[in-house]
Amino acid sequence: MAATDSVGGTLLSVYGLRLSRLDGYLDLPRYKSIVEINDLHSEVRKTEEKKVKVKLFGFYSSTAAMVSAIEDFKSKIKGTVKQIWIFTDHGFSETCFIKDVVKVEIYGRKNVEINLTLNVTEA
Repeated sequence: MAATDSVGGTLLSVYGLRLSRLDGYLDLPRYKSIVEINDLHSEVRKTEEKKVKVKLFGFYSSTAAMVSAIEDFKSKIKGTVKQIWIFTDHGFSETCFIKDVVKVEIYGRKNVEINLTLNVTEA
């Protein structure tokens, strides 16, 4: 994890989290458009959201620290609809929102894996 991975200006390390996996950020252009046929206006085009799957992982010293960090992180991502997500090592810096469910899995008593899907949008 790069020390500069962040969401909405807050480092992921503040929540004890690090990036484990980032999928889909290279697969699609920001918007997929259908070729204009018969001189249709540029307003008549189909767009598709770019979705990026993110897996974060955290190791904590205690269950209480883990629960507190997870709740703080969830408050952060739910507090503002659009936020800038930055994953420096992958060259990813985009304004995103979360539309789907955030899946939190706890392993043992002090480890957590968070899976979420970011929808990339224009700023």
